[in-house]
Amino acid sequence: MAAFERVLSGIPEMDKALDNIRLGDNVVWRVSSLDEFHLFVDPYLEQAIKDHRNIIYVRFASHPPLTEGRPEIKTVHIELSHRFETFSVAIHNLIAEEG
Repeated sequence: MAAFERVLSGIPEMDKALDNIRLGDNVVWRVSSLDEFHLFVDPYLEQAIKDHRNIIYVRFASHPPLTEGRPEIKTVHIELSHRFETFSVAIHNLIAEEG
């Protein structure tokens, strides 16, 4: 996959408004609850599964998992030690392993 490759979000109207998401983009949502977040993450995951993407869910929070019941998604647990360097090195190593 080339850097900046267009990725479908699963929400055609959003893809049109944003001219798609690109690999490497940081997408940040401000939501009041995880239920609101699911409005975006569920269509995205369904699209990514349909597109046969390598999906890795980095899990470090205490809320219920966002990807339950989806065996196509690899979940990686990273301890949230509140040490930025420890956390960022773990993420870097994961990216290096997964490509």
